[in-house]
Amino acid sequence: MTPVVKSNGAEIPALGFGTWELRGASAVQAVRAALDAGYRHIDTAAMYANEAQVGEAIRSHPTPREEIFITTKVWATDAGDGPFQRSAEASLKRLGVDQVDLLLVHWPSHGMSIKDQILPLCDAKKRGYTRHIGISNFSPEQVEQAVKFSDTPIVETILLDRKDLPSAGAGETPIVGLAPAVGNAIFHATGMRIRALPMVPNGLSSPNPQHATS
Repeated sequence: MTPVVKSNGAEIPALGFGTWELRGASAVQAVRAALDAGYRHIDTAAMYANEAQVGEAIRSHPTPREEIFITTKVWATDAGDGPFQRSAEASLKRLGVDQVDLLLVHWPSHGMSIKDQILPLCDAKKRGYTRHIGISNFSPEQVEQAVKFSDTPIVETILLDRKDLPSAGAGETPIVGLAPAVGNAIFHATGMRIRALPMVPNGLSSPNPQHATS
């Protein structure tokens, strides 16, 4: 069984399949092969331009949807109240699902305050677009601000080089987006670390990461 990161009700498979640079029929084939190989966390993004193919692969695979953890991300150009939610809605439509398991701010927008980027993320969860929310590619200072303004637990992902994946720091569990060979193609291997930022008594998330695996 794939280990999971557990925090505040979230159970995120600790081994994930990254789909960056996968396009068209190759994306469908690769995701299906990943599911065949036992992956149960599929990572995509609006910016990857492959959500439709990822969704097709998931729908056509015999693995039940409830056993597959889907992560997608909203790009920085769609930051802010209104554009963010519309981008999330479009991602759901392309994926062919009513809800994803984790929705991330893909990259912080430097032309907007962190508060104005996090509040729409929280709203997307309230609307039922996602079970869990998170951030990606934020600096430590931006993480602290995101935690301050989020009214629900958030997850942080940190992109790593493949060589860095084996060593996880305190409070971090590796998620490996490692594409297997499909036919004659071996896709680019990437990875990320994830840390769940738990709630504190006042209802806001805490910047002190905690995690458990099983």
